Amino acid sequence: MIFSRPTTSAPAEDGPVQDVSGNLPATMRALVLPAHNRDLAAALDSLRVEERPLPEPGPGQVLVRIEAAGCNPSDLTCLQGLYPVPAAPPLVPGFEGAGVVVRAGASWLGSWLLGRRVACGGGFTVGGGGTWAEYCLTDAEACIPLSREMSLEQGASLIVNPLTAMGLLDMARRGGHRAIVQNAAGGQVGTMLARLCADARVPLINVVRRTLQAEEMRAAGQHIVLDSSSPDFAAELRDTCRRYEASIAFDAVGGTATALLFDALPAGGTVVVYGALDAELCGGISPYDVVFQRKSLQGFYLPQYLKEQGPLRLRDMSHKAQRLILRGRLSTQVRERVTLVEFPEAIKRYAAAMSWGKVILVPGRNSSLAFKAPPNPVY
Repeated sequence: MIFSRPTTSAPAEDGPVQDVSGNLPATMRALVLPAHNRDLAAALDSLRVEERPLPEPGPGQVLVRIEAAGCNPSDLTCLQGLYPVPAAPPLVPGFEGAGVVVRAGASWLGSWLLGRRVACGGGFTVGGGGTWAEYCLTDAEACIPLSREMSLEQGASLIVNPLTAMGLLDMARRGGHRAIVQNAAGGQVGTMLARLCADARVPLINVVRRTLQAEEMRAAGQHIVLDSSSPDFAAELRDTCRRYEASIAFDAVGGTATALLFDALPAGGTVVVYGALDAELCGGISPYDVVFQRKSLQGFYLPQYLKEQGPLRLRDMSHKAQRLILRGRLSTQVRERVTLVEFPEAIKRYAAAMSWGKVILVPGRNSSLAFKAPPNPVY
């Protein structure tokens, strides 16, 4: 992930490790997952705060002092052993975070990032751990420099949700789709996609699971909202897709929800699965819709999508995402800020009501802020 050339000469690729301070500790505290467990509560209960040696960056790698890190549904599936992470337990989880680059291995990019505030991905591919720790060893190319105005808290949620929402809208536009339908519309990605579609004047059919969520979304400015708990939901969804000519659906749920979207789309429609909130197989799809109606099912995997964009496009996307976050269009709702010790229990609260907002891990804090329900989102 390359964003700019350094303004000074680059160090040799086999040069020494560079440091912004000679006072870094020899060890760090981290949350460690001893083993995967399909039972999420059991997996969270098994997390332990451990003292570990401070990692040493190799060529092309950086050490980030983590100031804030979040939790996404993908992190939960990682704890359960359902996400393809190139690292075996015991491991430090955490797919994204934000902080300051405090040490860099030999590379021009690492040297340029030294001392800068960045959003970063976990370092699983370079032998490092995730971001649920005081420090994270990661690839320099997995870092996004943050603008001066961007808070580290919002920076900790810059990669997964905002870039997913931007990528989904990009997919719909490139496919020539006139309207979109999405489930899990009350979640973070759903909220962001709703704002992007409103700005782009793209009709978006929002599906939520509860009547209260539907009422809140309508009150906040979203006019096309369906409640999947309604007894007539399937018929309402088909009629609404037909009325707005929606031909692509984004599915974050899986299970029977996939089939409901698939059935509602017109001939030639596409369902794109990007999440598995129900943790169930995508079932109930009619083979007749596939054969005779030419409907299709495909997946959206953010790391692969970002890899396909290339460095210049990634730079532009990250800059645009930060501008939209600062304008409140892609900002993340935060309901709780906690320490390493408090994080596992806070994740349980997050998993029980994701639409209420994220919990943010602040490794250096001595105490958490009080828990409170967030305000309703504005679309």
